[in-house]
Amino acid sequence: MSKLLSKPKFYANLDESHCVQACLKSIFSVTHPDHEFSWKQLEQLTDYLPGHGAWVYSELLSLDKYGLKTKLITGFDIQRFIKEGFQYIEDEYGKDVADYEREHPHDYEKIKKQMQESLDKELVDNRIGVNDDIKKFIDNKWYVMVLVNSKALNDKPGYTGHRVLVFGYDDNGATMHDPGPVHKGESRHVSWAQLDKAWSNAKELIAVKSP
Repeated sequence: MSKLLSKPKFYANLDESHCVQACLKSIFSVTHPDHEFSWKQLEQLTDYLPGHGAWVYSELLSLDKYGLKTKLITGFDIQRFIKEGFQYIEDEYGKDVADYEREHPHDYEKIKKQMQESLDKELVDNRIGVNDDIKKFIDNKWYVMVLVNSKALNDKPGYTGHRVLVFGYDDNGATMHDPGPVHKGESRHVSWAQLDKAWSNAKELIAVKSP
């Protein structure tokens, strides 16, 4: 069985920290084809911190305000993080992942408020994602952004948080735009086994669809 959505435009990562914005720029090429969002607009939409990437919750709320259907599936225990902070990340996902986030000086009190608002708006399904979620969303014409470990995706040791945009699948794997920088891949095909290996411990995805 296979399914391939309309191919969005491919945008490469500007540097090592714009993979989120690159994926959103691709999605907007489908949902808002008459308006090309600037990198600056996308940075504002995601609460981007130069050189340090972005958490998903500002993006989730912003996309909702743009009238797009959005859904976050994550095994990340949002309520526990609101209460315990980085200690929860270290306990659940290991010191490497916690240290990676600690080195990114975001406004975590603001992020916690965005988390709660996302829960209140029912934009979050707080559970572990599975491959069938990706398939079902695509079957229903949702584009799916998946949070992965870029190093694992490219068979390297260590951890680097990364975002790819999946817009198709078949029995063997998923078709995605990988904005890089490690592997800039337009319509890259990744096996299900490799994607499972690279998918973050929280098995997080963000699905987006025009209303």
